[in-house]
Amino acid sequence: MRSINIYKCLVFILLVLVIWECALAQDPQKLWDYPVRPGTPEWKLLGSFPERLKACHIPNDILSSVSTDQLIDICINYPLVLNILAFNSILDGFKNYTKNCNGFQELLKRDNVTTVLINKYKIENPLIIDTELTSFKDRFGFAVRLSMLELFLCHEQILSKLDHTQKVDLVKELQYKKSQKYNSNPLYRDIGLQTVSLAIILLIENEEFSIDQNIDIDLIYPYIISGIIFSERVFEEIDKVVNNYITKQN
Repeated sequence: MRSINIYKCLVFILLVLVIWECALAQDPQKLWDYPVRPGTPEWKLLGSFPERLKACHIPNDILSSVSTDQLIDICINYPLVLNILAFNSILDGFKNYTKNCNGFQELLKRDNVTTVLINKYKIENPLIIDTELTSFKDRFGFAVRLSMLELFLCHEQILSKLDHTQKVDLVKELQYKKSQKYNSNPLYRDIGLQTVSLAIILLIENEEFSIDQNIDIDLIYPYIISGIIFSERVFEEIDKVVNNYITKQN
C-alpha cells in the first residue's frame, strides 16, 4: 500500500513540474518573487539540490521588510514546496520544508502570525475551484495554497500561540472547509482533504482532548499521515471526533 502511495506522489510531482512555472503566479508589482523557478532554463542550470536550495533562499532585507501577510504568500510560493510529497509521511515532508524555507522560520517569529494566518485562511473559499477558476493550473495552484495554509496552522509553534477559543473556532472552520472540499473538485482528493484532516486532528490533540474509544483512530492516522486508505469511513470517523469535541465545548 505504501509503494502505491509513493508512486502516486511521484507521478503528482512530475505533473507539477510541467505546470509549476505559472501555477502559483503572483503580480510581481505586489509581491516579491523567487528569481529562479522549476521549469525555467535558469533552474535547469542549477545541477545539484544544494544549488537549488540556495537559489530559494530569501534575502534578509526582504524578510525584514515584507508584511506578515506577504510573507505567508512568499512561503506558499516556495519553489521546492511540493517536495513535501516526496516523503512517506506528509509530516516528515513538511518538517523538511520548515527546515529549508528561511521564510517560514521568519514567519514563526512574527507576533501577529496567528491572527494573520487565521484571517487569511478564513477568507479562502474552496468552492471557487469550480465556480471561478477555469484552468487546471489555477485550480491546482489554489488547492496547493489551501493545503499549505492548513499545514502552517497545525505547526506546533503556531498551535502554541493559539488560545482555547481560537482553537475551537479554527476546528469549526477547518471542518467546514473539509466538507466543502469533500463535495467539490477531485483535485482535493490528492492532498487537500489529507491536510485539512491532519490539521483538525492535530488541533484537537493539542487541546489534550480524549478521543472516545468507539472512534476508530487506527483508521484515521494512516490517512492523515501517509494519505493511504482513502474512504468514506475515514471521514465519518473524523466527523465523530469533531462532533464530540465541539459538543463538549458547549
